[in-house]
Amino acid sequence: MSLATSASSGSDTATESLVSIHKAAQSTKEEIDHSTQIITEFGRENTKMCERLQNIVMVSEQHNQASKDTKDMVKYMEWLSSRLEQKEMEL
Repeated sequence: MSLATSASSGSDTATESLVSIHKAAQSTKEEIDHSTQIITEFGRENTKMCERLQNIVMVSEQHNQASKDTKDMVKYMEWLSSRLEQKEMEL
């Protein structure tokens, strides 16, 4: 009987261990699923942020070009004004 009791006790211990392992595996799977979801969400938000930053860069480049064009126009107007002054003096 002692052998049967020992075998039964060992079987119970093995069953408890397997149940614990199963619970730990299930918990790990849930954590992995949650982490994967967070990583996916982060990736989507990161992509959106990259698109926004690219739009900001594009607008900034357009503003820089507009500013350069304005400066060029001011230089041209100053040059034209000086030419007109010269013509007026010649008359």
